[in-house]
Amino acid sequence: MKKRMVALLLCIFLLTGCTDPIPEPSAAPSQPRTETGEETTVYQMLFDIHNKITLRLDMSDTELAKMQADYERYDQNGSKSPIYRMADLSITVTTPEGKNYDYSIPEVGVRMKGNTSRTSFYSPETGIYNLIHLKLSFQETFDDPLYYGSEAKTWTEEERQARKDRTFATLEKLDLRWNRCDDSTYLKEYFAYESYRQFGVPAPRINLASLDWAGEHMGVYTINEPVDKAFLEKNFPADALGGDLYKIGWAGNSNGSFTSTTSIGVENEDNREFYAYDLNTNKKTSTHESLKALIQTLNSKDLTKEGFAEAVDLDTFLPYCAVSYLLGNPDDLRNNYNNSYIYFRADTGKMVVIPYDFDRCLGVTAHWNPTGDGVTSDNPFGTSLNADGSDQRSPLFLRSVCAGGFYVLQYAEALKQISENSWWSYENFADTYALAAANYEELTTPSKSFENGKNLHFTMDLDRTSDFSSWDNISYREYMDAKVATLKHYLADVNKYLENNTPLPAVWYIRADFTNWQNDDRYAMQEENGRYSIRITAGNQVRLKVYNNETSAWYGTECIDEDCGVAYETDDHTNIVLEKGSYIISIDPETEIITMEKE
Repeated sequence: MKKRMVALLLCIFLLTGCTDPIPEPSAAPSQPRTETGEETTVYQMLFDIHNKITLRLDMSDTELAKMQADYERYDQNGSKSPIYRMADLSITVTTPEGKNYDYSIPEVGVRMKGNTSRTSFYSPETGIYNLIHLKLSFQETFDDPLYYGSEAKTWTEEERQARKDRTFATLEKLDLRWNRCDDSTYLKEYFAYESYRQFGVPAPRINLASLDWAGEHMGVYTINEPVDKAFLEKNFPADALGGDLYKIGWAGNSNGSFTSTTSIGVENEDNREFYAYDLNTNKKTSTHESLKALIQTLNSKDLTKEGFAEAVDLDTFLPYCAVSYLLGNPDDLRNNYNNSYIYFRADTGKMVVIPYDFDRCLGVTAHWNPTGDGVTSDNPFGTSLNADGSDQRSPLFLRSVCAGGFYVLQYAEALKQISENSWWSYENFADTYALAAANYEELTTPSKSFENGKNLHFTMDLDRTSDFSSWDNISYREYMDAKVATLKHYLADVNKYLENNTPLPAVWYIRADFTNWQNDDRYAMQEENGRYSIRITAGNQVRLKVYNNETSAWYGTECIDEDCGVAYETDDHTNIVLEKGSYIISIDPETEIITMEKE
């Protein structure tokens, strides 16, 4: 990755390969000091779980008060502050051998991060009184008069460009998140991202870190790599770069269910403009053509298996779905249309899903256990959202990995192979936990009692667990044992096809106006004596067809048995139009003739 050097002294240091310590210049450097020379090396060290990371964020009371005022002003307007306030950051990386690498970054931008987690945090009388997530910017120039008024900095053109180009360990920004969900291992979100990466899914790097902020020890946070252009450069080949990157979340009543194009745009906190699909790259040039085309394709009645593969990067999507199932996050893209990025590769045009915000996974159910069992009994091929009991609406999943989807067999194979990998063993998780505990076990307790942390433990414990139905966290061992047992149950029906390398039998569905003309496992036709049948109860007039998911073929009134004794009508699309009542509808897969009986 191309290194962006901004301070002349550091440029000379890096280009000559010198490894001697850099003498302290008379003025604060605009680029942090690095003993290693290579920013990519520091990046690897920063996110190596073997290393102990210590952060000290020096911030004046004046800047803290401004940050609190920013929060209050934007919160009153139903928005969230984008304004960075100034602090000096010191980072120490300590290797297992006890060697320290120290880095100093002056004038770092600091602001609050998060949506539902945002809260008041500071007063002059008590200092910092609540734990909050933070976003750091190494490139903030503090010169926007709209935000900084008369205190806005003045730069020469060269100085400003140097600051705009400043990076630390190849990063433009860094996210800091506190252990809000009381994960006693402090490790489950780290393990989630590493699980994705282990099986070929691009995911941000994450590590633990001890944080001191404005003289207070805040405990152990996670440091998270942002998903941005720098992330894309690390995870995609050069010819795939330049595409549109979106962050998916909730915006009012809109979400990332891939059913609508009404909430696509560029977030603007000052104007209270928020979108379910928030564009993060190409903000001035994109027409959102790739995303709109994807949503149109996924919702097309004529979508084929080949068409899906042309729109979605299956090499990463199927393992993404399999790993996501094992992680059991009720707040992810499939379960809550939320918490991910999507990227459109410039070379293929295909969409790649990038996971994000996995503080609720692997049995973390603190304060929210929507399934009542820590998401351990959900059907991997199901079409219901176990988080709230509603039906799955996203065609991204309905038409691929849910029952009747194009790629159920391949998805099942991915689930089988990935779940049987030793990566998921308790021993592997425990070994990783031991590394983290050795570095941070004595640092988890904050220096004071924060108001929003009074009911949390702030201690590391590998096996602390709770009843599955409670609003507390389940241990890794108990969660994974239950999850894998559920998976084996659901895989039993398809294992014979996986083992024999034969395709699944044709799956027949009723598609109708009441299923939004999509597959719904409640209307899957059941095989008996060579025919496929289903009972339909209509509370009013309905329109329907029989659909073969293997061939993507539709069967309407042109296929009804001539001797059918049931009264029906047909519309311009050869849909079968039935009046209120109960019916048994069958199809012979050999003759493709539909019969109907009224009960």
